[in-house]
Amino acid sequence: MEWRHQRLPRVFARSRSMRRRVAYSLGIVRLILVPVLLLAVYYLFRMGWIVDRIVSVDAAVAMQAERASIVMLDAQQSQRNYFLLHDQADSQPASKLLRASAR
Repeated sequence: MEWRHQRLPRVFARSRSMRRRVAYSLGIVRLILVPVLLLAVYYLFRMGWIVDRIVSVDAAVAMQAERASIVMLDAQQSQRNYFLLHDQADSQPASKLLRASAR
């Protein structure tokens, strides 16, 4: 079996002292980590803004849509009762609800 001669990894700043090589390594790590950490903090604030918008704007719209669907279901029920029973009293509350929801 033939053993291959393994190449040693190149050492960054080989001719320098160990202290200088450690300083170079720390500098490179800082160049990589600082933007990553800043982006992480930025995205945390951005997600907080998105959640705040969902809670303040979209939740109110969802509640209004829910109210409108309830009014529409009541109107459909009154319509069915009116056509089945021919009762004028069923059409009165539904028209009042529709007018109140339109405001």
